[in-house]
Amino acid sequence: MEDRFPELGLVKEDCIEMSWIESILFFAGFPRGTSLGVLLNWNTTTNQRGYFKGKSDYVQQPISINGLEGMWKTTQPISSRKLGG
Repeated sequence: MEDRFPELGLVKEDCIEMSWIESILFFAGFPRGTSLGVLLNWNTTTNQRGYFKGKSDYVQQPISINGLEGMWKTTQPISSRKLGG
């Protein structure tokens, strides 16, 4: 991440590498290393009242620099304009 996206200022300690299915357990609050078998008893092991809905999209082709800049612009907040003259 640091080599490819230095502007994010991330270091290795900020990131946790895991598989998609491990991320389900992570976001449900289970500690790292929890057996995937808990998914078989989801309702009885999670004690969650709500639900988690996530979406994972994977890029099929590299995104161009222009494409990345366009996405960046859409995520930036609209600057407030001065009122008056």
